[in-house]
Amino acid sequence: MATTSVIIEAATLDDLSALATIHIAAFTNDPAVQIMLTDPAKHEESVIEMLKQQISNPSWFVMKAVDPGTGSVRGWASWLKSGYDDTEQGNVDQTPSSDDDNSPEDNQSKDLRAYVAAQQQRHLGRLMSGKKCLKLDSLFTHPHFQRQGVGTTLLRWGTDVAVGDHVPCYLASTPSAYSVYCANGFQAREWIDIDLRNWGPGGKDGYRGWGNYRFWYMEKLAKNPGPL
Repeated sequence: MATTSVIIEAATLDDLSALATIHIAAFTNDPAVQIMLTDPAKHEESVIEMLKQQISNPSWFVMKAVDPGTGSVRGWASWLKSGYDDTEQGNVDQTPSSDDDNSPEDNQSKDLRAYVAAQQQRHLGRLMSGKKCLKLDSLFTHPHFQRQGVGTTLLRWGTDVAVGDHVPCYLASTPSAYSVYCANGFQAREWIDIDLRNWGPGGKDGYRGWGNYRFWYMEKLAKNPGPL
């Protein structure tokens, strides 16, 4: 498929609805997210709240990929500056939450969300410990524009910043994005496998076709050493 030209710009509070819509749409066919995202409307509200905090926080870069002809947003990414002198306020809650619900299916989705968030904190926290670095927290492309270079352009914006700052980058990858990150110089350092049959509705009875799902925790080293 042909590469699409986009412009990378800083997102603003006026973009919240568009960014949240892309977030939901990008995960439509992801099996793990199908378990975690039981109420898209509530999830969209929580994504908007998370983005409000990130956009208003100088420790974060929230960038959007814009069609130069129409001005429409085709994708977005958020990066956390960790270990920088000016990033003392960087600990925004990065896991969208939903309102309480007592249904068994919703409790399963919350359990999986909490487990994924805890594993990411554990593995990336270990890799990033004591380092000045950039962490890619989110990267989403609208399904209509996937496989057209939009995600790669957003990714390279951040890795170019890291090269300029002489710092490594870190991220957590889902299966659908893994090959893109590998092609752009990231290497898997740690990973976890999740048996979705233990989390999905009916999974323990052999229903719904839930299977294994892997998260990779990846690193791209700085090309040049920082100042001594």
